[in-house]
Amino acid sequence: MAVIYKATKEGQEKQKSSVAAQPPVEGKKGREDPSSLKPIKRRKKKRDLYRDITHKIRPGVGLQLEPKGVKFADKDKDEEALVVLRRHPVTNAPWIILTIIMFFTLFFNFHFNWLGSLPVSLRLTINYAWLVLTLLVAWSGLLSWYFNVNIISDKRIIDVDFHDLIYREVSDANLEKIEDVTHNMGGLLGIIFNFGDIYVQTAGAKPQIEFLKVPHPAQVASILRKLREAASS
Repeated sequence: MAVIYKATKEGQEKQKSSVAAQPPVEGKKGREDPSSLKPIKRRKKKRDLYRDITHKIRPGVGLQLEPKGVKFADKDKDEEALVVLRRHPVTNAPWIILTIIMFFTLFFNFHFNWLGSLPVSLRLTINYAWLVLTLLVAWSGLLSWYFNVNIISDKRIIDVDFHDLIYREVSDANLEKIEDVTHNMGGLLGIIFNFGDIYVQTAGAKPQIEFLKVPHPAQVASILRKLREAASS
């Protein structure tokens, strides 16, 4: 019995030593090639740099920083929107004033019965047509402001233009293809409310991309120049 116990004990010790000598099994992460991680790290480092640059501007109505859920043409899976620009809200004043005037015209028509000499059916038709036209003016103005947008992502700049709500034109250029950025602030309202136009000269398919009537044009233009330098480095 003593001999059998000794042999068994020696076998267990040999088995333990053989298990200890075996190299640990590496998982999927352990087998990854370190060289494949370099582009990912470089990409993350650049994205952090872009965020530091864009966060120097103050967000507000018409200017959003890193909005969530933004989708645009040919968006890459790893592409993120850094800045989303729309026309300054003050530029909506013409269609807002026109909508208010049209509503008050309809109200005064009912109050003073300006169309009282016409048949009832014709009066109703005119009033309903005027109401539909008023709502159409307000709706088209709102949609035009919302969907005409400029986007600065961590890869490129995108200009989305809707014409008459039925035709869409999208222009884009990579950040490293930006050649020159200029801006201007024309008119009294532009100076008071700090909005203007930005013109970006590019080496892409469209030689010039325009950001029209956007808030803080000087700061946005400065950000575009810094992003170009960071992308080219």
